[in-house]
Amino acid sequence: MPDSPILFEIVLVFGAALVVIALSHRLRLPAVVGFLLAGILIGPYGLELVPDTRHVEAFAELAVALMLFTFGLDLSSEEVRRLGRLFAFGGGLQATLTIVIGISAALIFGAGWPLAIFCGFVLTLSSTAIVLKSYTDSREIEAPHGRLALGILLFQDVLIVPMLLIVPILAGGHNHSTAGALGGLGEGLAVMVGLFLAGRFLVPALLGFLARTGIREVLLLAALFVCLGSALITHHLGLSMALGAFLGGVALANSDLRHQMQAQVTPLRDVFSSIFFTSIGMLLSLSVFVDNLGSILAATAAILIAKGGVVWLVARALRFPSRTATLTALGLCQIGEFSFVLLQAGKSEGVLPQELYALLIAASVLSMLVTPLLIAGSSRLVSWIPSRKPTTSTTDETAEQAPRGHVVICGWGLGGRLLSRILREGDIRHRIVDLDAAVVEEAKAKGEAILFGDIVSPEIQLKAGIDRAGVAVFAIADRSALRQAISLARSLNPGLHIIVRTKNLEALPELVRLGADEVVTQDLETCIELSRRVFSKLHLPRQLIRTAASYLHEDHYAALLSSRPRTGLSKTLLNVVAAGTTELFFLAPDHWACGRSIRDLDLRRVTGATILAVLRQTEVLSHPKPELVLQAEDTLVLAGDHAALEKALLQLEQPDTDSPAETAAGLLQPAH
Repeated sequence: MPDSPILFEIVLVFGAALVVIALSHRLRLPAVVGFLLAGILIGPYGLELVPDTRHVEAFAELAVALMLFTFGLDLSSEEVRRLGRLFAFGGGLQATLTIVIGISAALIFGAGWPLAIFCGFVLTLSSTAIVLKSYTDSREIEAPHGRLALGILLFQDVLIVPMLLIVPILAGGHNHSTAGALGGLGEGLAVMVGLFLAGRFLVPALLGFLARTGIREVLLLAALFVCLGSALITHHLGLSMALGAFLGGVALANSDLRHQMQAQVTPLRDVFSSIFFTSIGMLLSLSVFVDNLGSILAATAAILIAKGGVVWLVARALRFPSRTATLTALGLCQIGEFSFVLLQAGKSEGVLPQELYALLIAASVLSMLVTPLLIAGSSRLVSWIPSRKPTTSTTDETAEQAPRGHVVICGWGLGGRLLSRILREGDIRHRIVDLDAAVVEEAKAKGEAILFGDIVSPEIQLKAGIDRAGVAVFAIADRSALRQAISLARSLNPGLHIIVRTKNLEALPELVRLGADEVVTQDLETCIELSRRVFSKLHLPRQLIRTAASYLHEDHYAALLSSRPRTGLSKTLLNVVAAGTTELFFLAPDHWACGRSIRDLDLRRVTGATILAVLRQTEVLSHPKPELVLQAEDTLVLAGDHAALEKALLQLEQPDTDSPAETAAGLLQPAH
């Protein structure tokens, strides 16, 4: 062992993290899973490369503080309002039902009330890091199941605070008296109020002063000061450091500077998080795992089924369809990273026996390891869930009420809302389908023809009149639902023109195969718009700009996805850019050039650009003579290379002077 064991252990952890990230990326697994496996491998129960985890755990505690601080920053009033009932009702109902199930199961197996309540707490929390990382990578965070999972996870992150405060009360018969524990809870509440008031009124003023210094590192230092300072205060009072860090983040959640602080703290948090998850892996004893394999597998299965079942019921209570409920249940059925914080607290307070601690650690780690596999396979699983077939009466009713040739908009997010507004202003008949009840109520209040329902259901599609529609626009983030809905719409209406919005370039071939006529991808449209603006600045003819856009569209992204150089249009564009082109300039009625001749402007001598023609009402004056006097509302057709055109436009855009050509020439001279 080297003379500096702390340095050796941290270097070892970071080295293992590098290997893990590379392997996880190759296997398409979240890095969190790799960190857990690395901890198992190098820890005291594996190869014993890190025989004593005390030093690693100290850094892991700092990682927990940073994670809870950033989660607290996310807990702004705006975010809570956005998630609304998903946070309050969904999160509250999930926590209540899970705690009740955990308490009941523990009591059945002979545990006392303090231990039973503690087990309910541990069972409630899910892994924010694994779930959000998986949904963000797959771009499903804005899908219905992604938003529902986010609301429930956010509620769980808030719930960790009172849970940590209650653990000493549960240990009243062990290390503390009940009166002392209640006193600690009172101190904790007082500290919470004090930190909140300081963060609401004092800290923002200080941060604003520091931000005005313009020093890049100042907000990072301020964020770390608030995070670790709050953690130090709660630790000094005998409470959790993580609790203080979370309260510090909540206090700054409504600050205008929170986004910049979060951006600067996040890389540091991610670095320490690798140590945290590796330290969790080190807690798993392989001998305990092997000796109690049957019990651990049974406990893990019970956890996954119980938690998944509760989430499924909560989603159904929120009127989400079975498909969304199943996706959310598979995502949130594991034990979370903050449950390990609770387990450590319960062990140190004497609430949790050592044998049960080891069993829960093993089952929790195993549940986290299988979660990415469950999320990855959830899309295939929900495709087997049958949708209700429409009855004859429903079809007849739809045929009578639905218009013909209308537009069906599936998803009333930002894109759907803007499209609906344009169609409404153009008096174009359209219908909207959305799965969020709150969104449907909002749309109905605005007079929209909107239908609540799951777009993968044949009954819902027929109620929206998709079998009689002319165009259907699918703007939903749920990838599995998108595929099913397109295929169903094509079968119900073979002549339907289907337009699909997706964020994934890779999804385009499959969507076209399923029946999409046009696929609008965020990456492609951004590329085309950037190209259009660049070409316009280079004064390329508009026809060529439109041709370039059509080229990218019709080539089905091959120009973006292929690494091979292209010929044809690309060569044409380069030739035009090199040769120069034309530009138009309209003379407003009050423009200074009106009433002056082309000779007076003297553009060719001063700028190098030539006036090829003058467009005057319906007449085209080609190759105008120098004596031609320009009139209001004339349009000048200018020709030249790009530098000459820029100079000519600059001269024409100058305000009126006695000698415009000379003034422009002076302006265009290089500065000395």
